[in-house]
Amino acid sequence: MITNQATVLVNRLKNRGVQERVNLDVLNRIKVPLMGQTFQRFVRNMIILGYQIRKSSKLSYEQAEDLLLSELNLKDWQPTKETIAVKSFAESFLSSDRFDAEYYQPKYDDLEDAITKYGFTQLKALCSNVSTGFPYDSSEFVEEGIDLIRINNITPYGLDLSNTVKIKIENSLLRPRDKVKRGEILISMSGTIGLCCCIPNEIDAFINQRIIKFKPINFNGDTLALIINSFVGKIQLQRVGTGGVQTNLSNGDILSIKIPALSPSIQQKISASIHQSFNYKDKSKQLLEIAKTGVERAIETDEATATAWMNQQLEALGINLTTTT
Repeated sequence: MITNQATVLVNRLKNRGVQERVNLDVLNRIKVPLMGQTFQRFVRNMIILGYQIRKSSKLSYEQAEDLLLSELNLKDWQPTKETIAVKSFAESFLSSDRFDAEYYQPKYDDLEDAITKYGFTQLKALCSNVSTGFPYDSSEFVEEGIDLIRINNITPYGLDLSNTVKIKIENSLLRPRDKVKRGEILISMSGTIGLCCCIPNEIDAFINQRIIKFKPINFNGDTLALIINSFVGKIQLQRVGTGGVQTNLSNGDILSIKIPALSPSIQQKISASIHQSFNYKDKSKQLLEIAKTGVERAIETDEATATAWMNQQLEALGINLTTTT
């Protein structure tokens, strides 16, 4: 477990240069405090429980996706291996403005046919307050300020703000409409296209360029994000992506994808599983943080004081963890 004390020691001993590194002989010089066996078992059990809860989070998310695909009769769907499609000029360029062969691969039509049979709405009919970020320059990044959400902060399992960069408050005022709000959806438009998440809480953050943000209307946000993250959304976005080394999407391409017309009851069931997944994920993260902070407190004070503090934190989470198993 990497405690703050260990991080300080590593930073102190690492080699400086264009690429910082830590040699093995340096790691051998790090002093590891000797903890009592009872305390070690307590921390170990907490870590094990944290990882078990993280597995439950993944399972709940998979259940939500299974519910979606089962509802669409796509649970066992596999893209056709056929790579040749014969299209007339009217069926190709005149209808899509695309000449690239990849766009007309049969797998895309197969998925579109399945969605069309179920019934769909184009994404643009489910959106309001659309914005696409502002190109902040890296020279504007600061140590303290407002979080700037970039593409690497967007994951299928929610927004990860652990490694955001920050901008000055006055810079954030350049584009007030790019401030994220609870319930809004973010989708990546470049590189790893189609990464999507729904903002669960009110946060003080803005979006960088190449991210589309919108408020869903008449559709559950968590369910909509799941659809876009599933192959139902990804394959559609892969089809319309353009570019060479880096794939890009336009906001028009994104807003034109087909969203299955799920009933409100199905949306609610899917959303409930997603919320359960996120709750498990948060609890797992809290457990691992309690374990890490508990070890730090034991180093700074003593094991009895650290154990008492950890038990208080666990009680607040509704967890009773034994120290002896």
